[in-house]
Amino acid sequence: MTDQRVDLQRLMEAIADALVEILTPWLKRIEALETQVKNVRFRGTYQRAESYQKRNFVTHRGSLWSALCDGPADAHGENPTERQRAVKSGEAPR
Repeated sequence: MTDQRVDLQRLMEAIADALVEILTPWLKRIEALETQVKNVRFRGTYQRAESYQKRNFVTHRGSLWSALCDGPADAHGENPTERQRAVKSGEAPR
């Protein structure tokens, strides 16, 4: 190879290495966010026998609840670190 081609090859390799170094943390972050979105799901009516994952939603006594952590179902509202009411029951104002 000529000197120009060798220099060009080294430059391309340096650019590729720099791009990998810059983009790797971003790609890991995107993967983590996509995993979180997969868990956002409506599971229907609350069932005591069910186990729910973080970001699962259920209805219970007319309200919509979100699981804040993985684990077995609890009585909604009794432990605010495990479940959070997203929508309160009742009629919409007219």
